[in-house]
Amino acid sequence: MRALLAAAVAAAALITVTPAAQARTSACDPGLIPEPNSLIRRLWEYKGGENSAYRCPVTKEYGYADKRGSWQVFQYGKIVWSPNVSERMLLRVYRQDFGISFAWESLKTERYNVMWKTQNGSWQQWGDIRNLYMRINKSFFLPDGDESRTARVHFKVQGCNSGGFLASSKCTAWSYPIALDWPAS
Repeated sequence: MRALLAAAVAAAALITVTPAAQARTSACDPGLIPEPNSLIRRLWEYKGGENSAYRCPVTKEYGYADKRGSWQVFQYGKIVWSPNVSERMLLRVYRQDFGISFAWESLKTERYNVMWKTQNGSWQQWGDIRNLYMRINKSFFLPDGDESRTARVHFKVQGCNSGGFLASSKCTAWSYPIALDWPAS
């Protein structure tokens, strides 16, 4: 009888889960996670949330004061909603070991133009891109290799149905700019 009682107690101990083990743990501040209907939150969660390349949010999602759209900064990147291009247009930029990745979504065009600049530089153009992302090596924006200083890199994109920067191209408006510091502070 004692053996049966001991076995029952042992079995109960195995299936008992403490409340702490039941709770979902997160390294992210819940007050900074975007609202459930946010496009930024949906993309962040789809990419893996706190385990994504962006990691946890460090700001709330902010709307622009003078136009529709919003932005949010994360530990390793930033996401911008730019509805002036298309209703579901999301830009994202994030740090990787080799440099910076810049990507965009929701343009139903065949080709893209990208503009970029560093710190106080002038906008430079890349045209006729057929991908939805770019990976830029850090030597591109830190040509002297000095990673002890910070370089802020800005990007924006537009979609075109043909030819990129050709005068005959039919292109969308330029997206809102998105920027990221390298190295992140």
